[in-house]
Amino acid sequence: MEDDATTTRHVRVSLPARQRPAEASGGQHSCALLSLDKGAPCDDAVAEADSGGRYARALHTAPLLTKAASSGLVFGASDACAQGLEARPGGGAAGFDWPRLLTCALLGTLFGPAAHFWYRLMQRSFPRQRARDTLCKTVLGQTIFGPCFTVLFFAATLCEQASGAGGLLQLPRKLRRDFLPTQLAGLGFWSSVDLLSYSCVVPRLGEAWVPLFASVGNFVWTVFLSWVSAHPPPAPA
Repeated sequence: MEDDATTTRHVRVSLPARQRPAEASGGQHSCALLSLDKGAPCDDAVAEADSGGRYARALHTAPLLTKAASSGLVFGASDACAQGLEARPGGGAAGFDWPRLLTCALLGTLFGPAAHFWYRLMQRSFPRQRARDTLCKTVLGQTIFGPCFTVLFFAATLCEQASGAGGLLQLPRKLRRDFLPTQLAGLGFWSSVDLLSYSCVVPRLGEAWVPLFASVGNFVWTVFLSWVSAHPPPAPA
């Protein structure tokens, strides 16, 4: 009887010690319990959580590189979508303009870091979450940051079309024809995006979802911008 009591005491002491690593593992321990008790694997949920965690860590450790890469992917996908909607002559893979897509993706890698510094400047200049501050940030974005990037986008696509810097000679004619209509379209589009962000996304989902919603808006806008940039300016009279 004394040996049994001693054994029992040892079991009671050793069990919590063996459980500590499993408890420290958090989600992996929960998944193991679900798999054993219900037979429902949660590998997909773990993979999704790990992917989101890796992206969040990348934003924290290397924000510029991460934003450059993600913006480059969004811009490249937007141009691919724009080319698919244009019904280019020849169709199929033979009619796909890969230099144009690469140019658009390169512009995206520049846009990500530029937007990073711009939004940081706006947040430091207007830190309060007031209607006036939001309006100021929106107006400055539409009058400074947006127009500058539109000019850069037009210049880069003209250089790609002309296979060199000679395309910059066509930039004044391109701006006279397309700059103002593009900016007016951007004013209406991005004002709507901001309105939906602050009136629907933030109250229902939280501020963490605003960058994702803005990325969707950026994808749609870049499709339009790529389509406008693909049309060459009129020949000089």
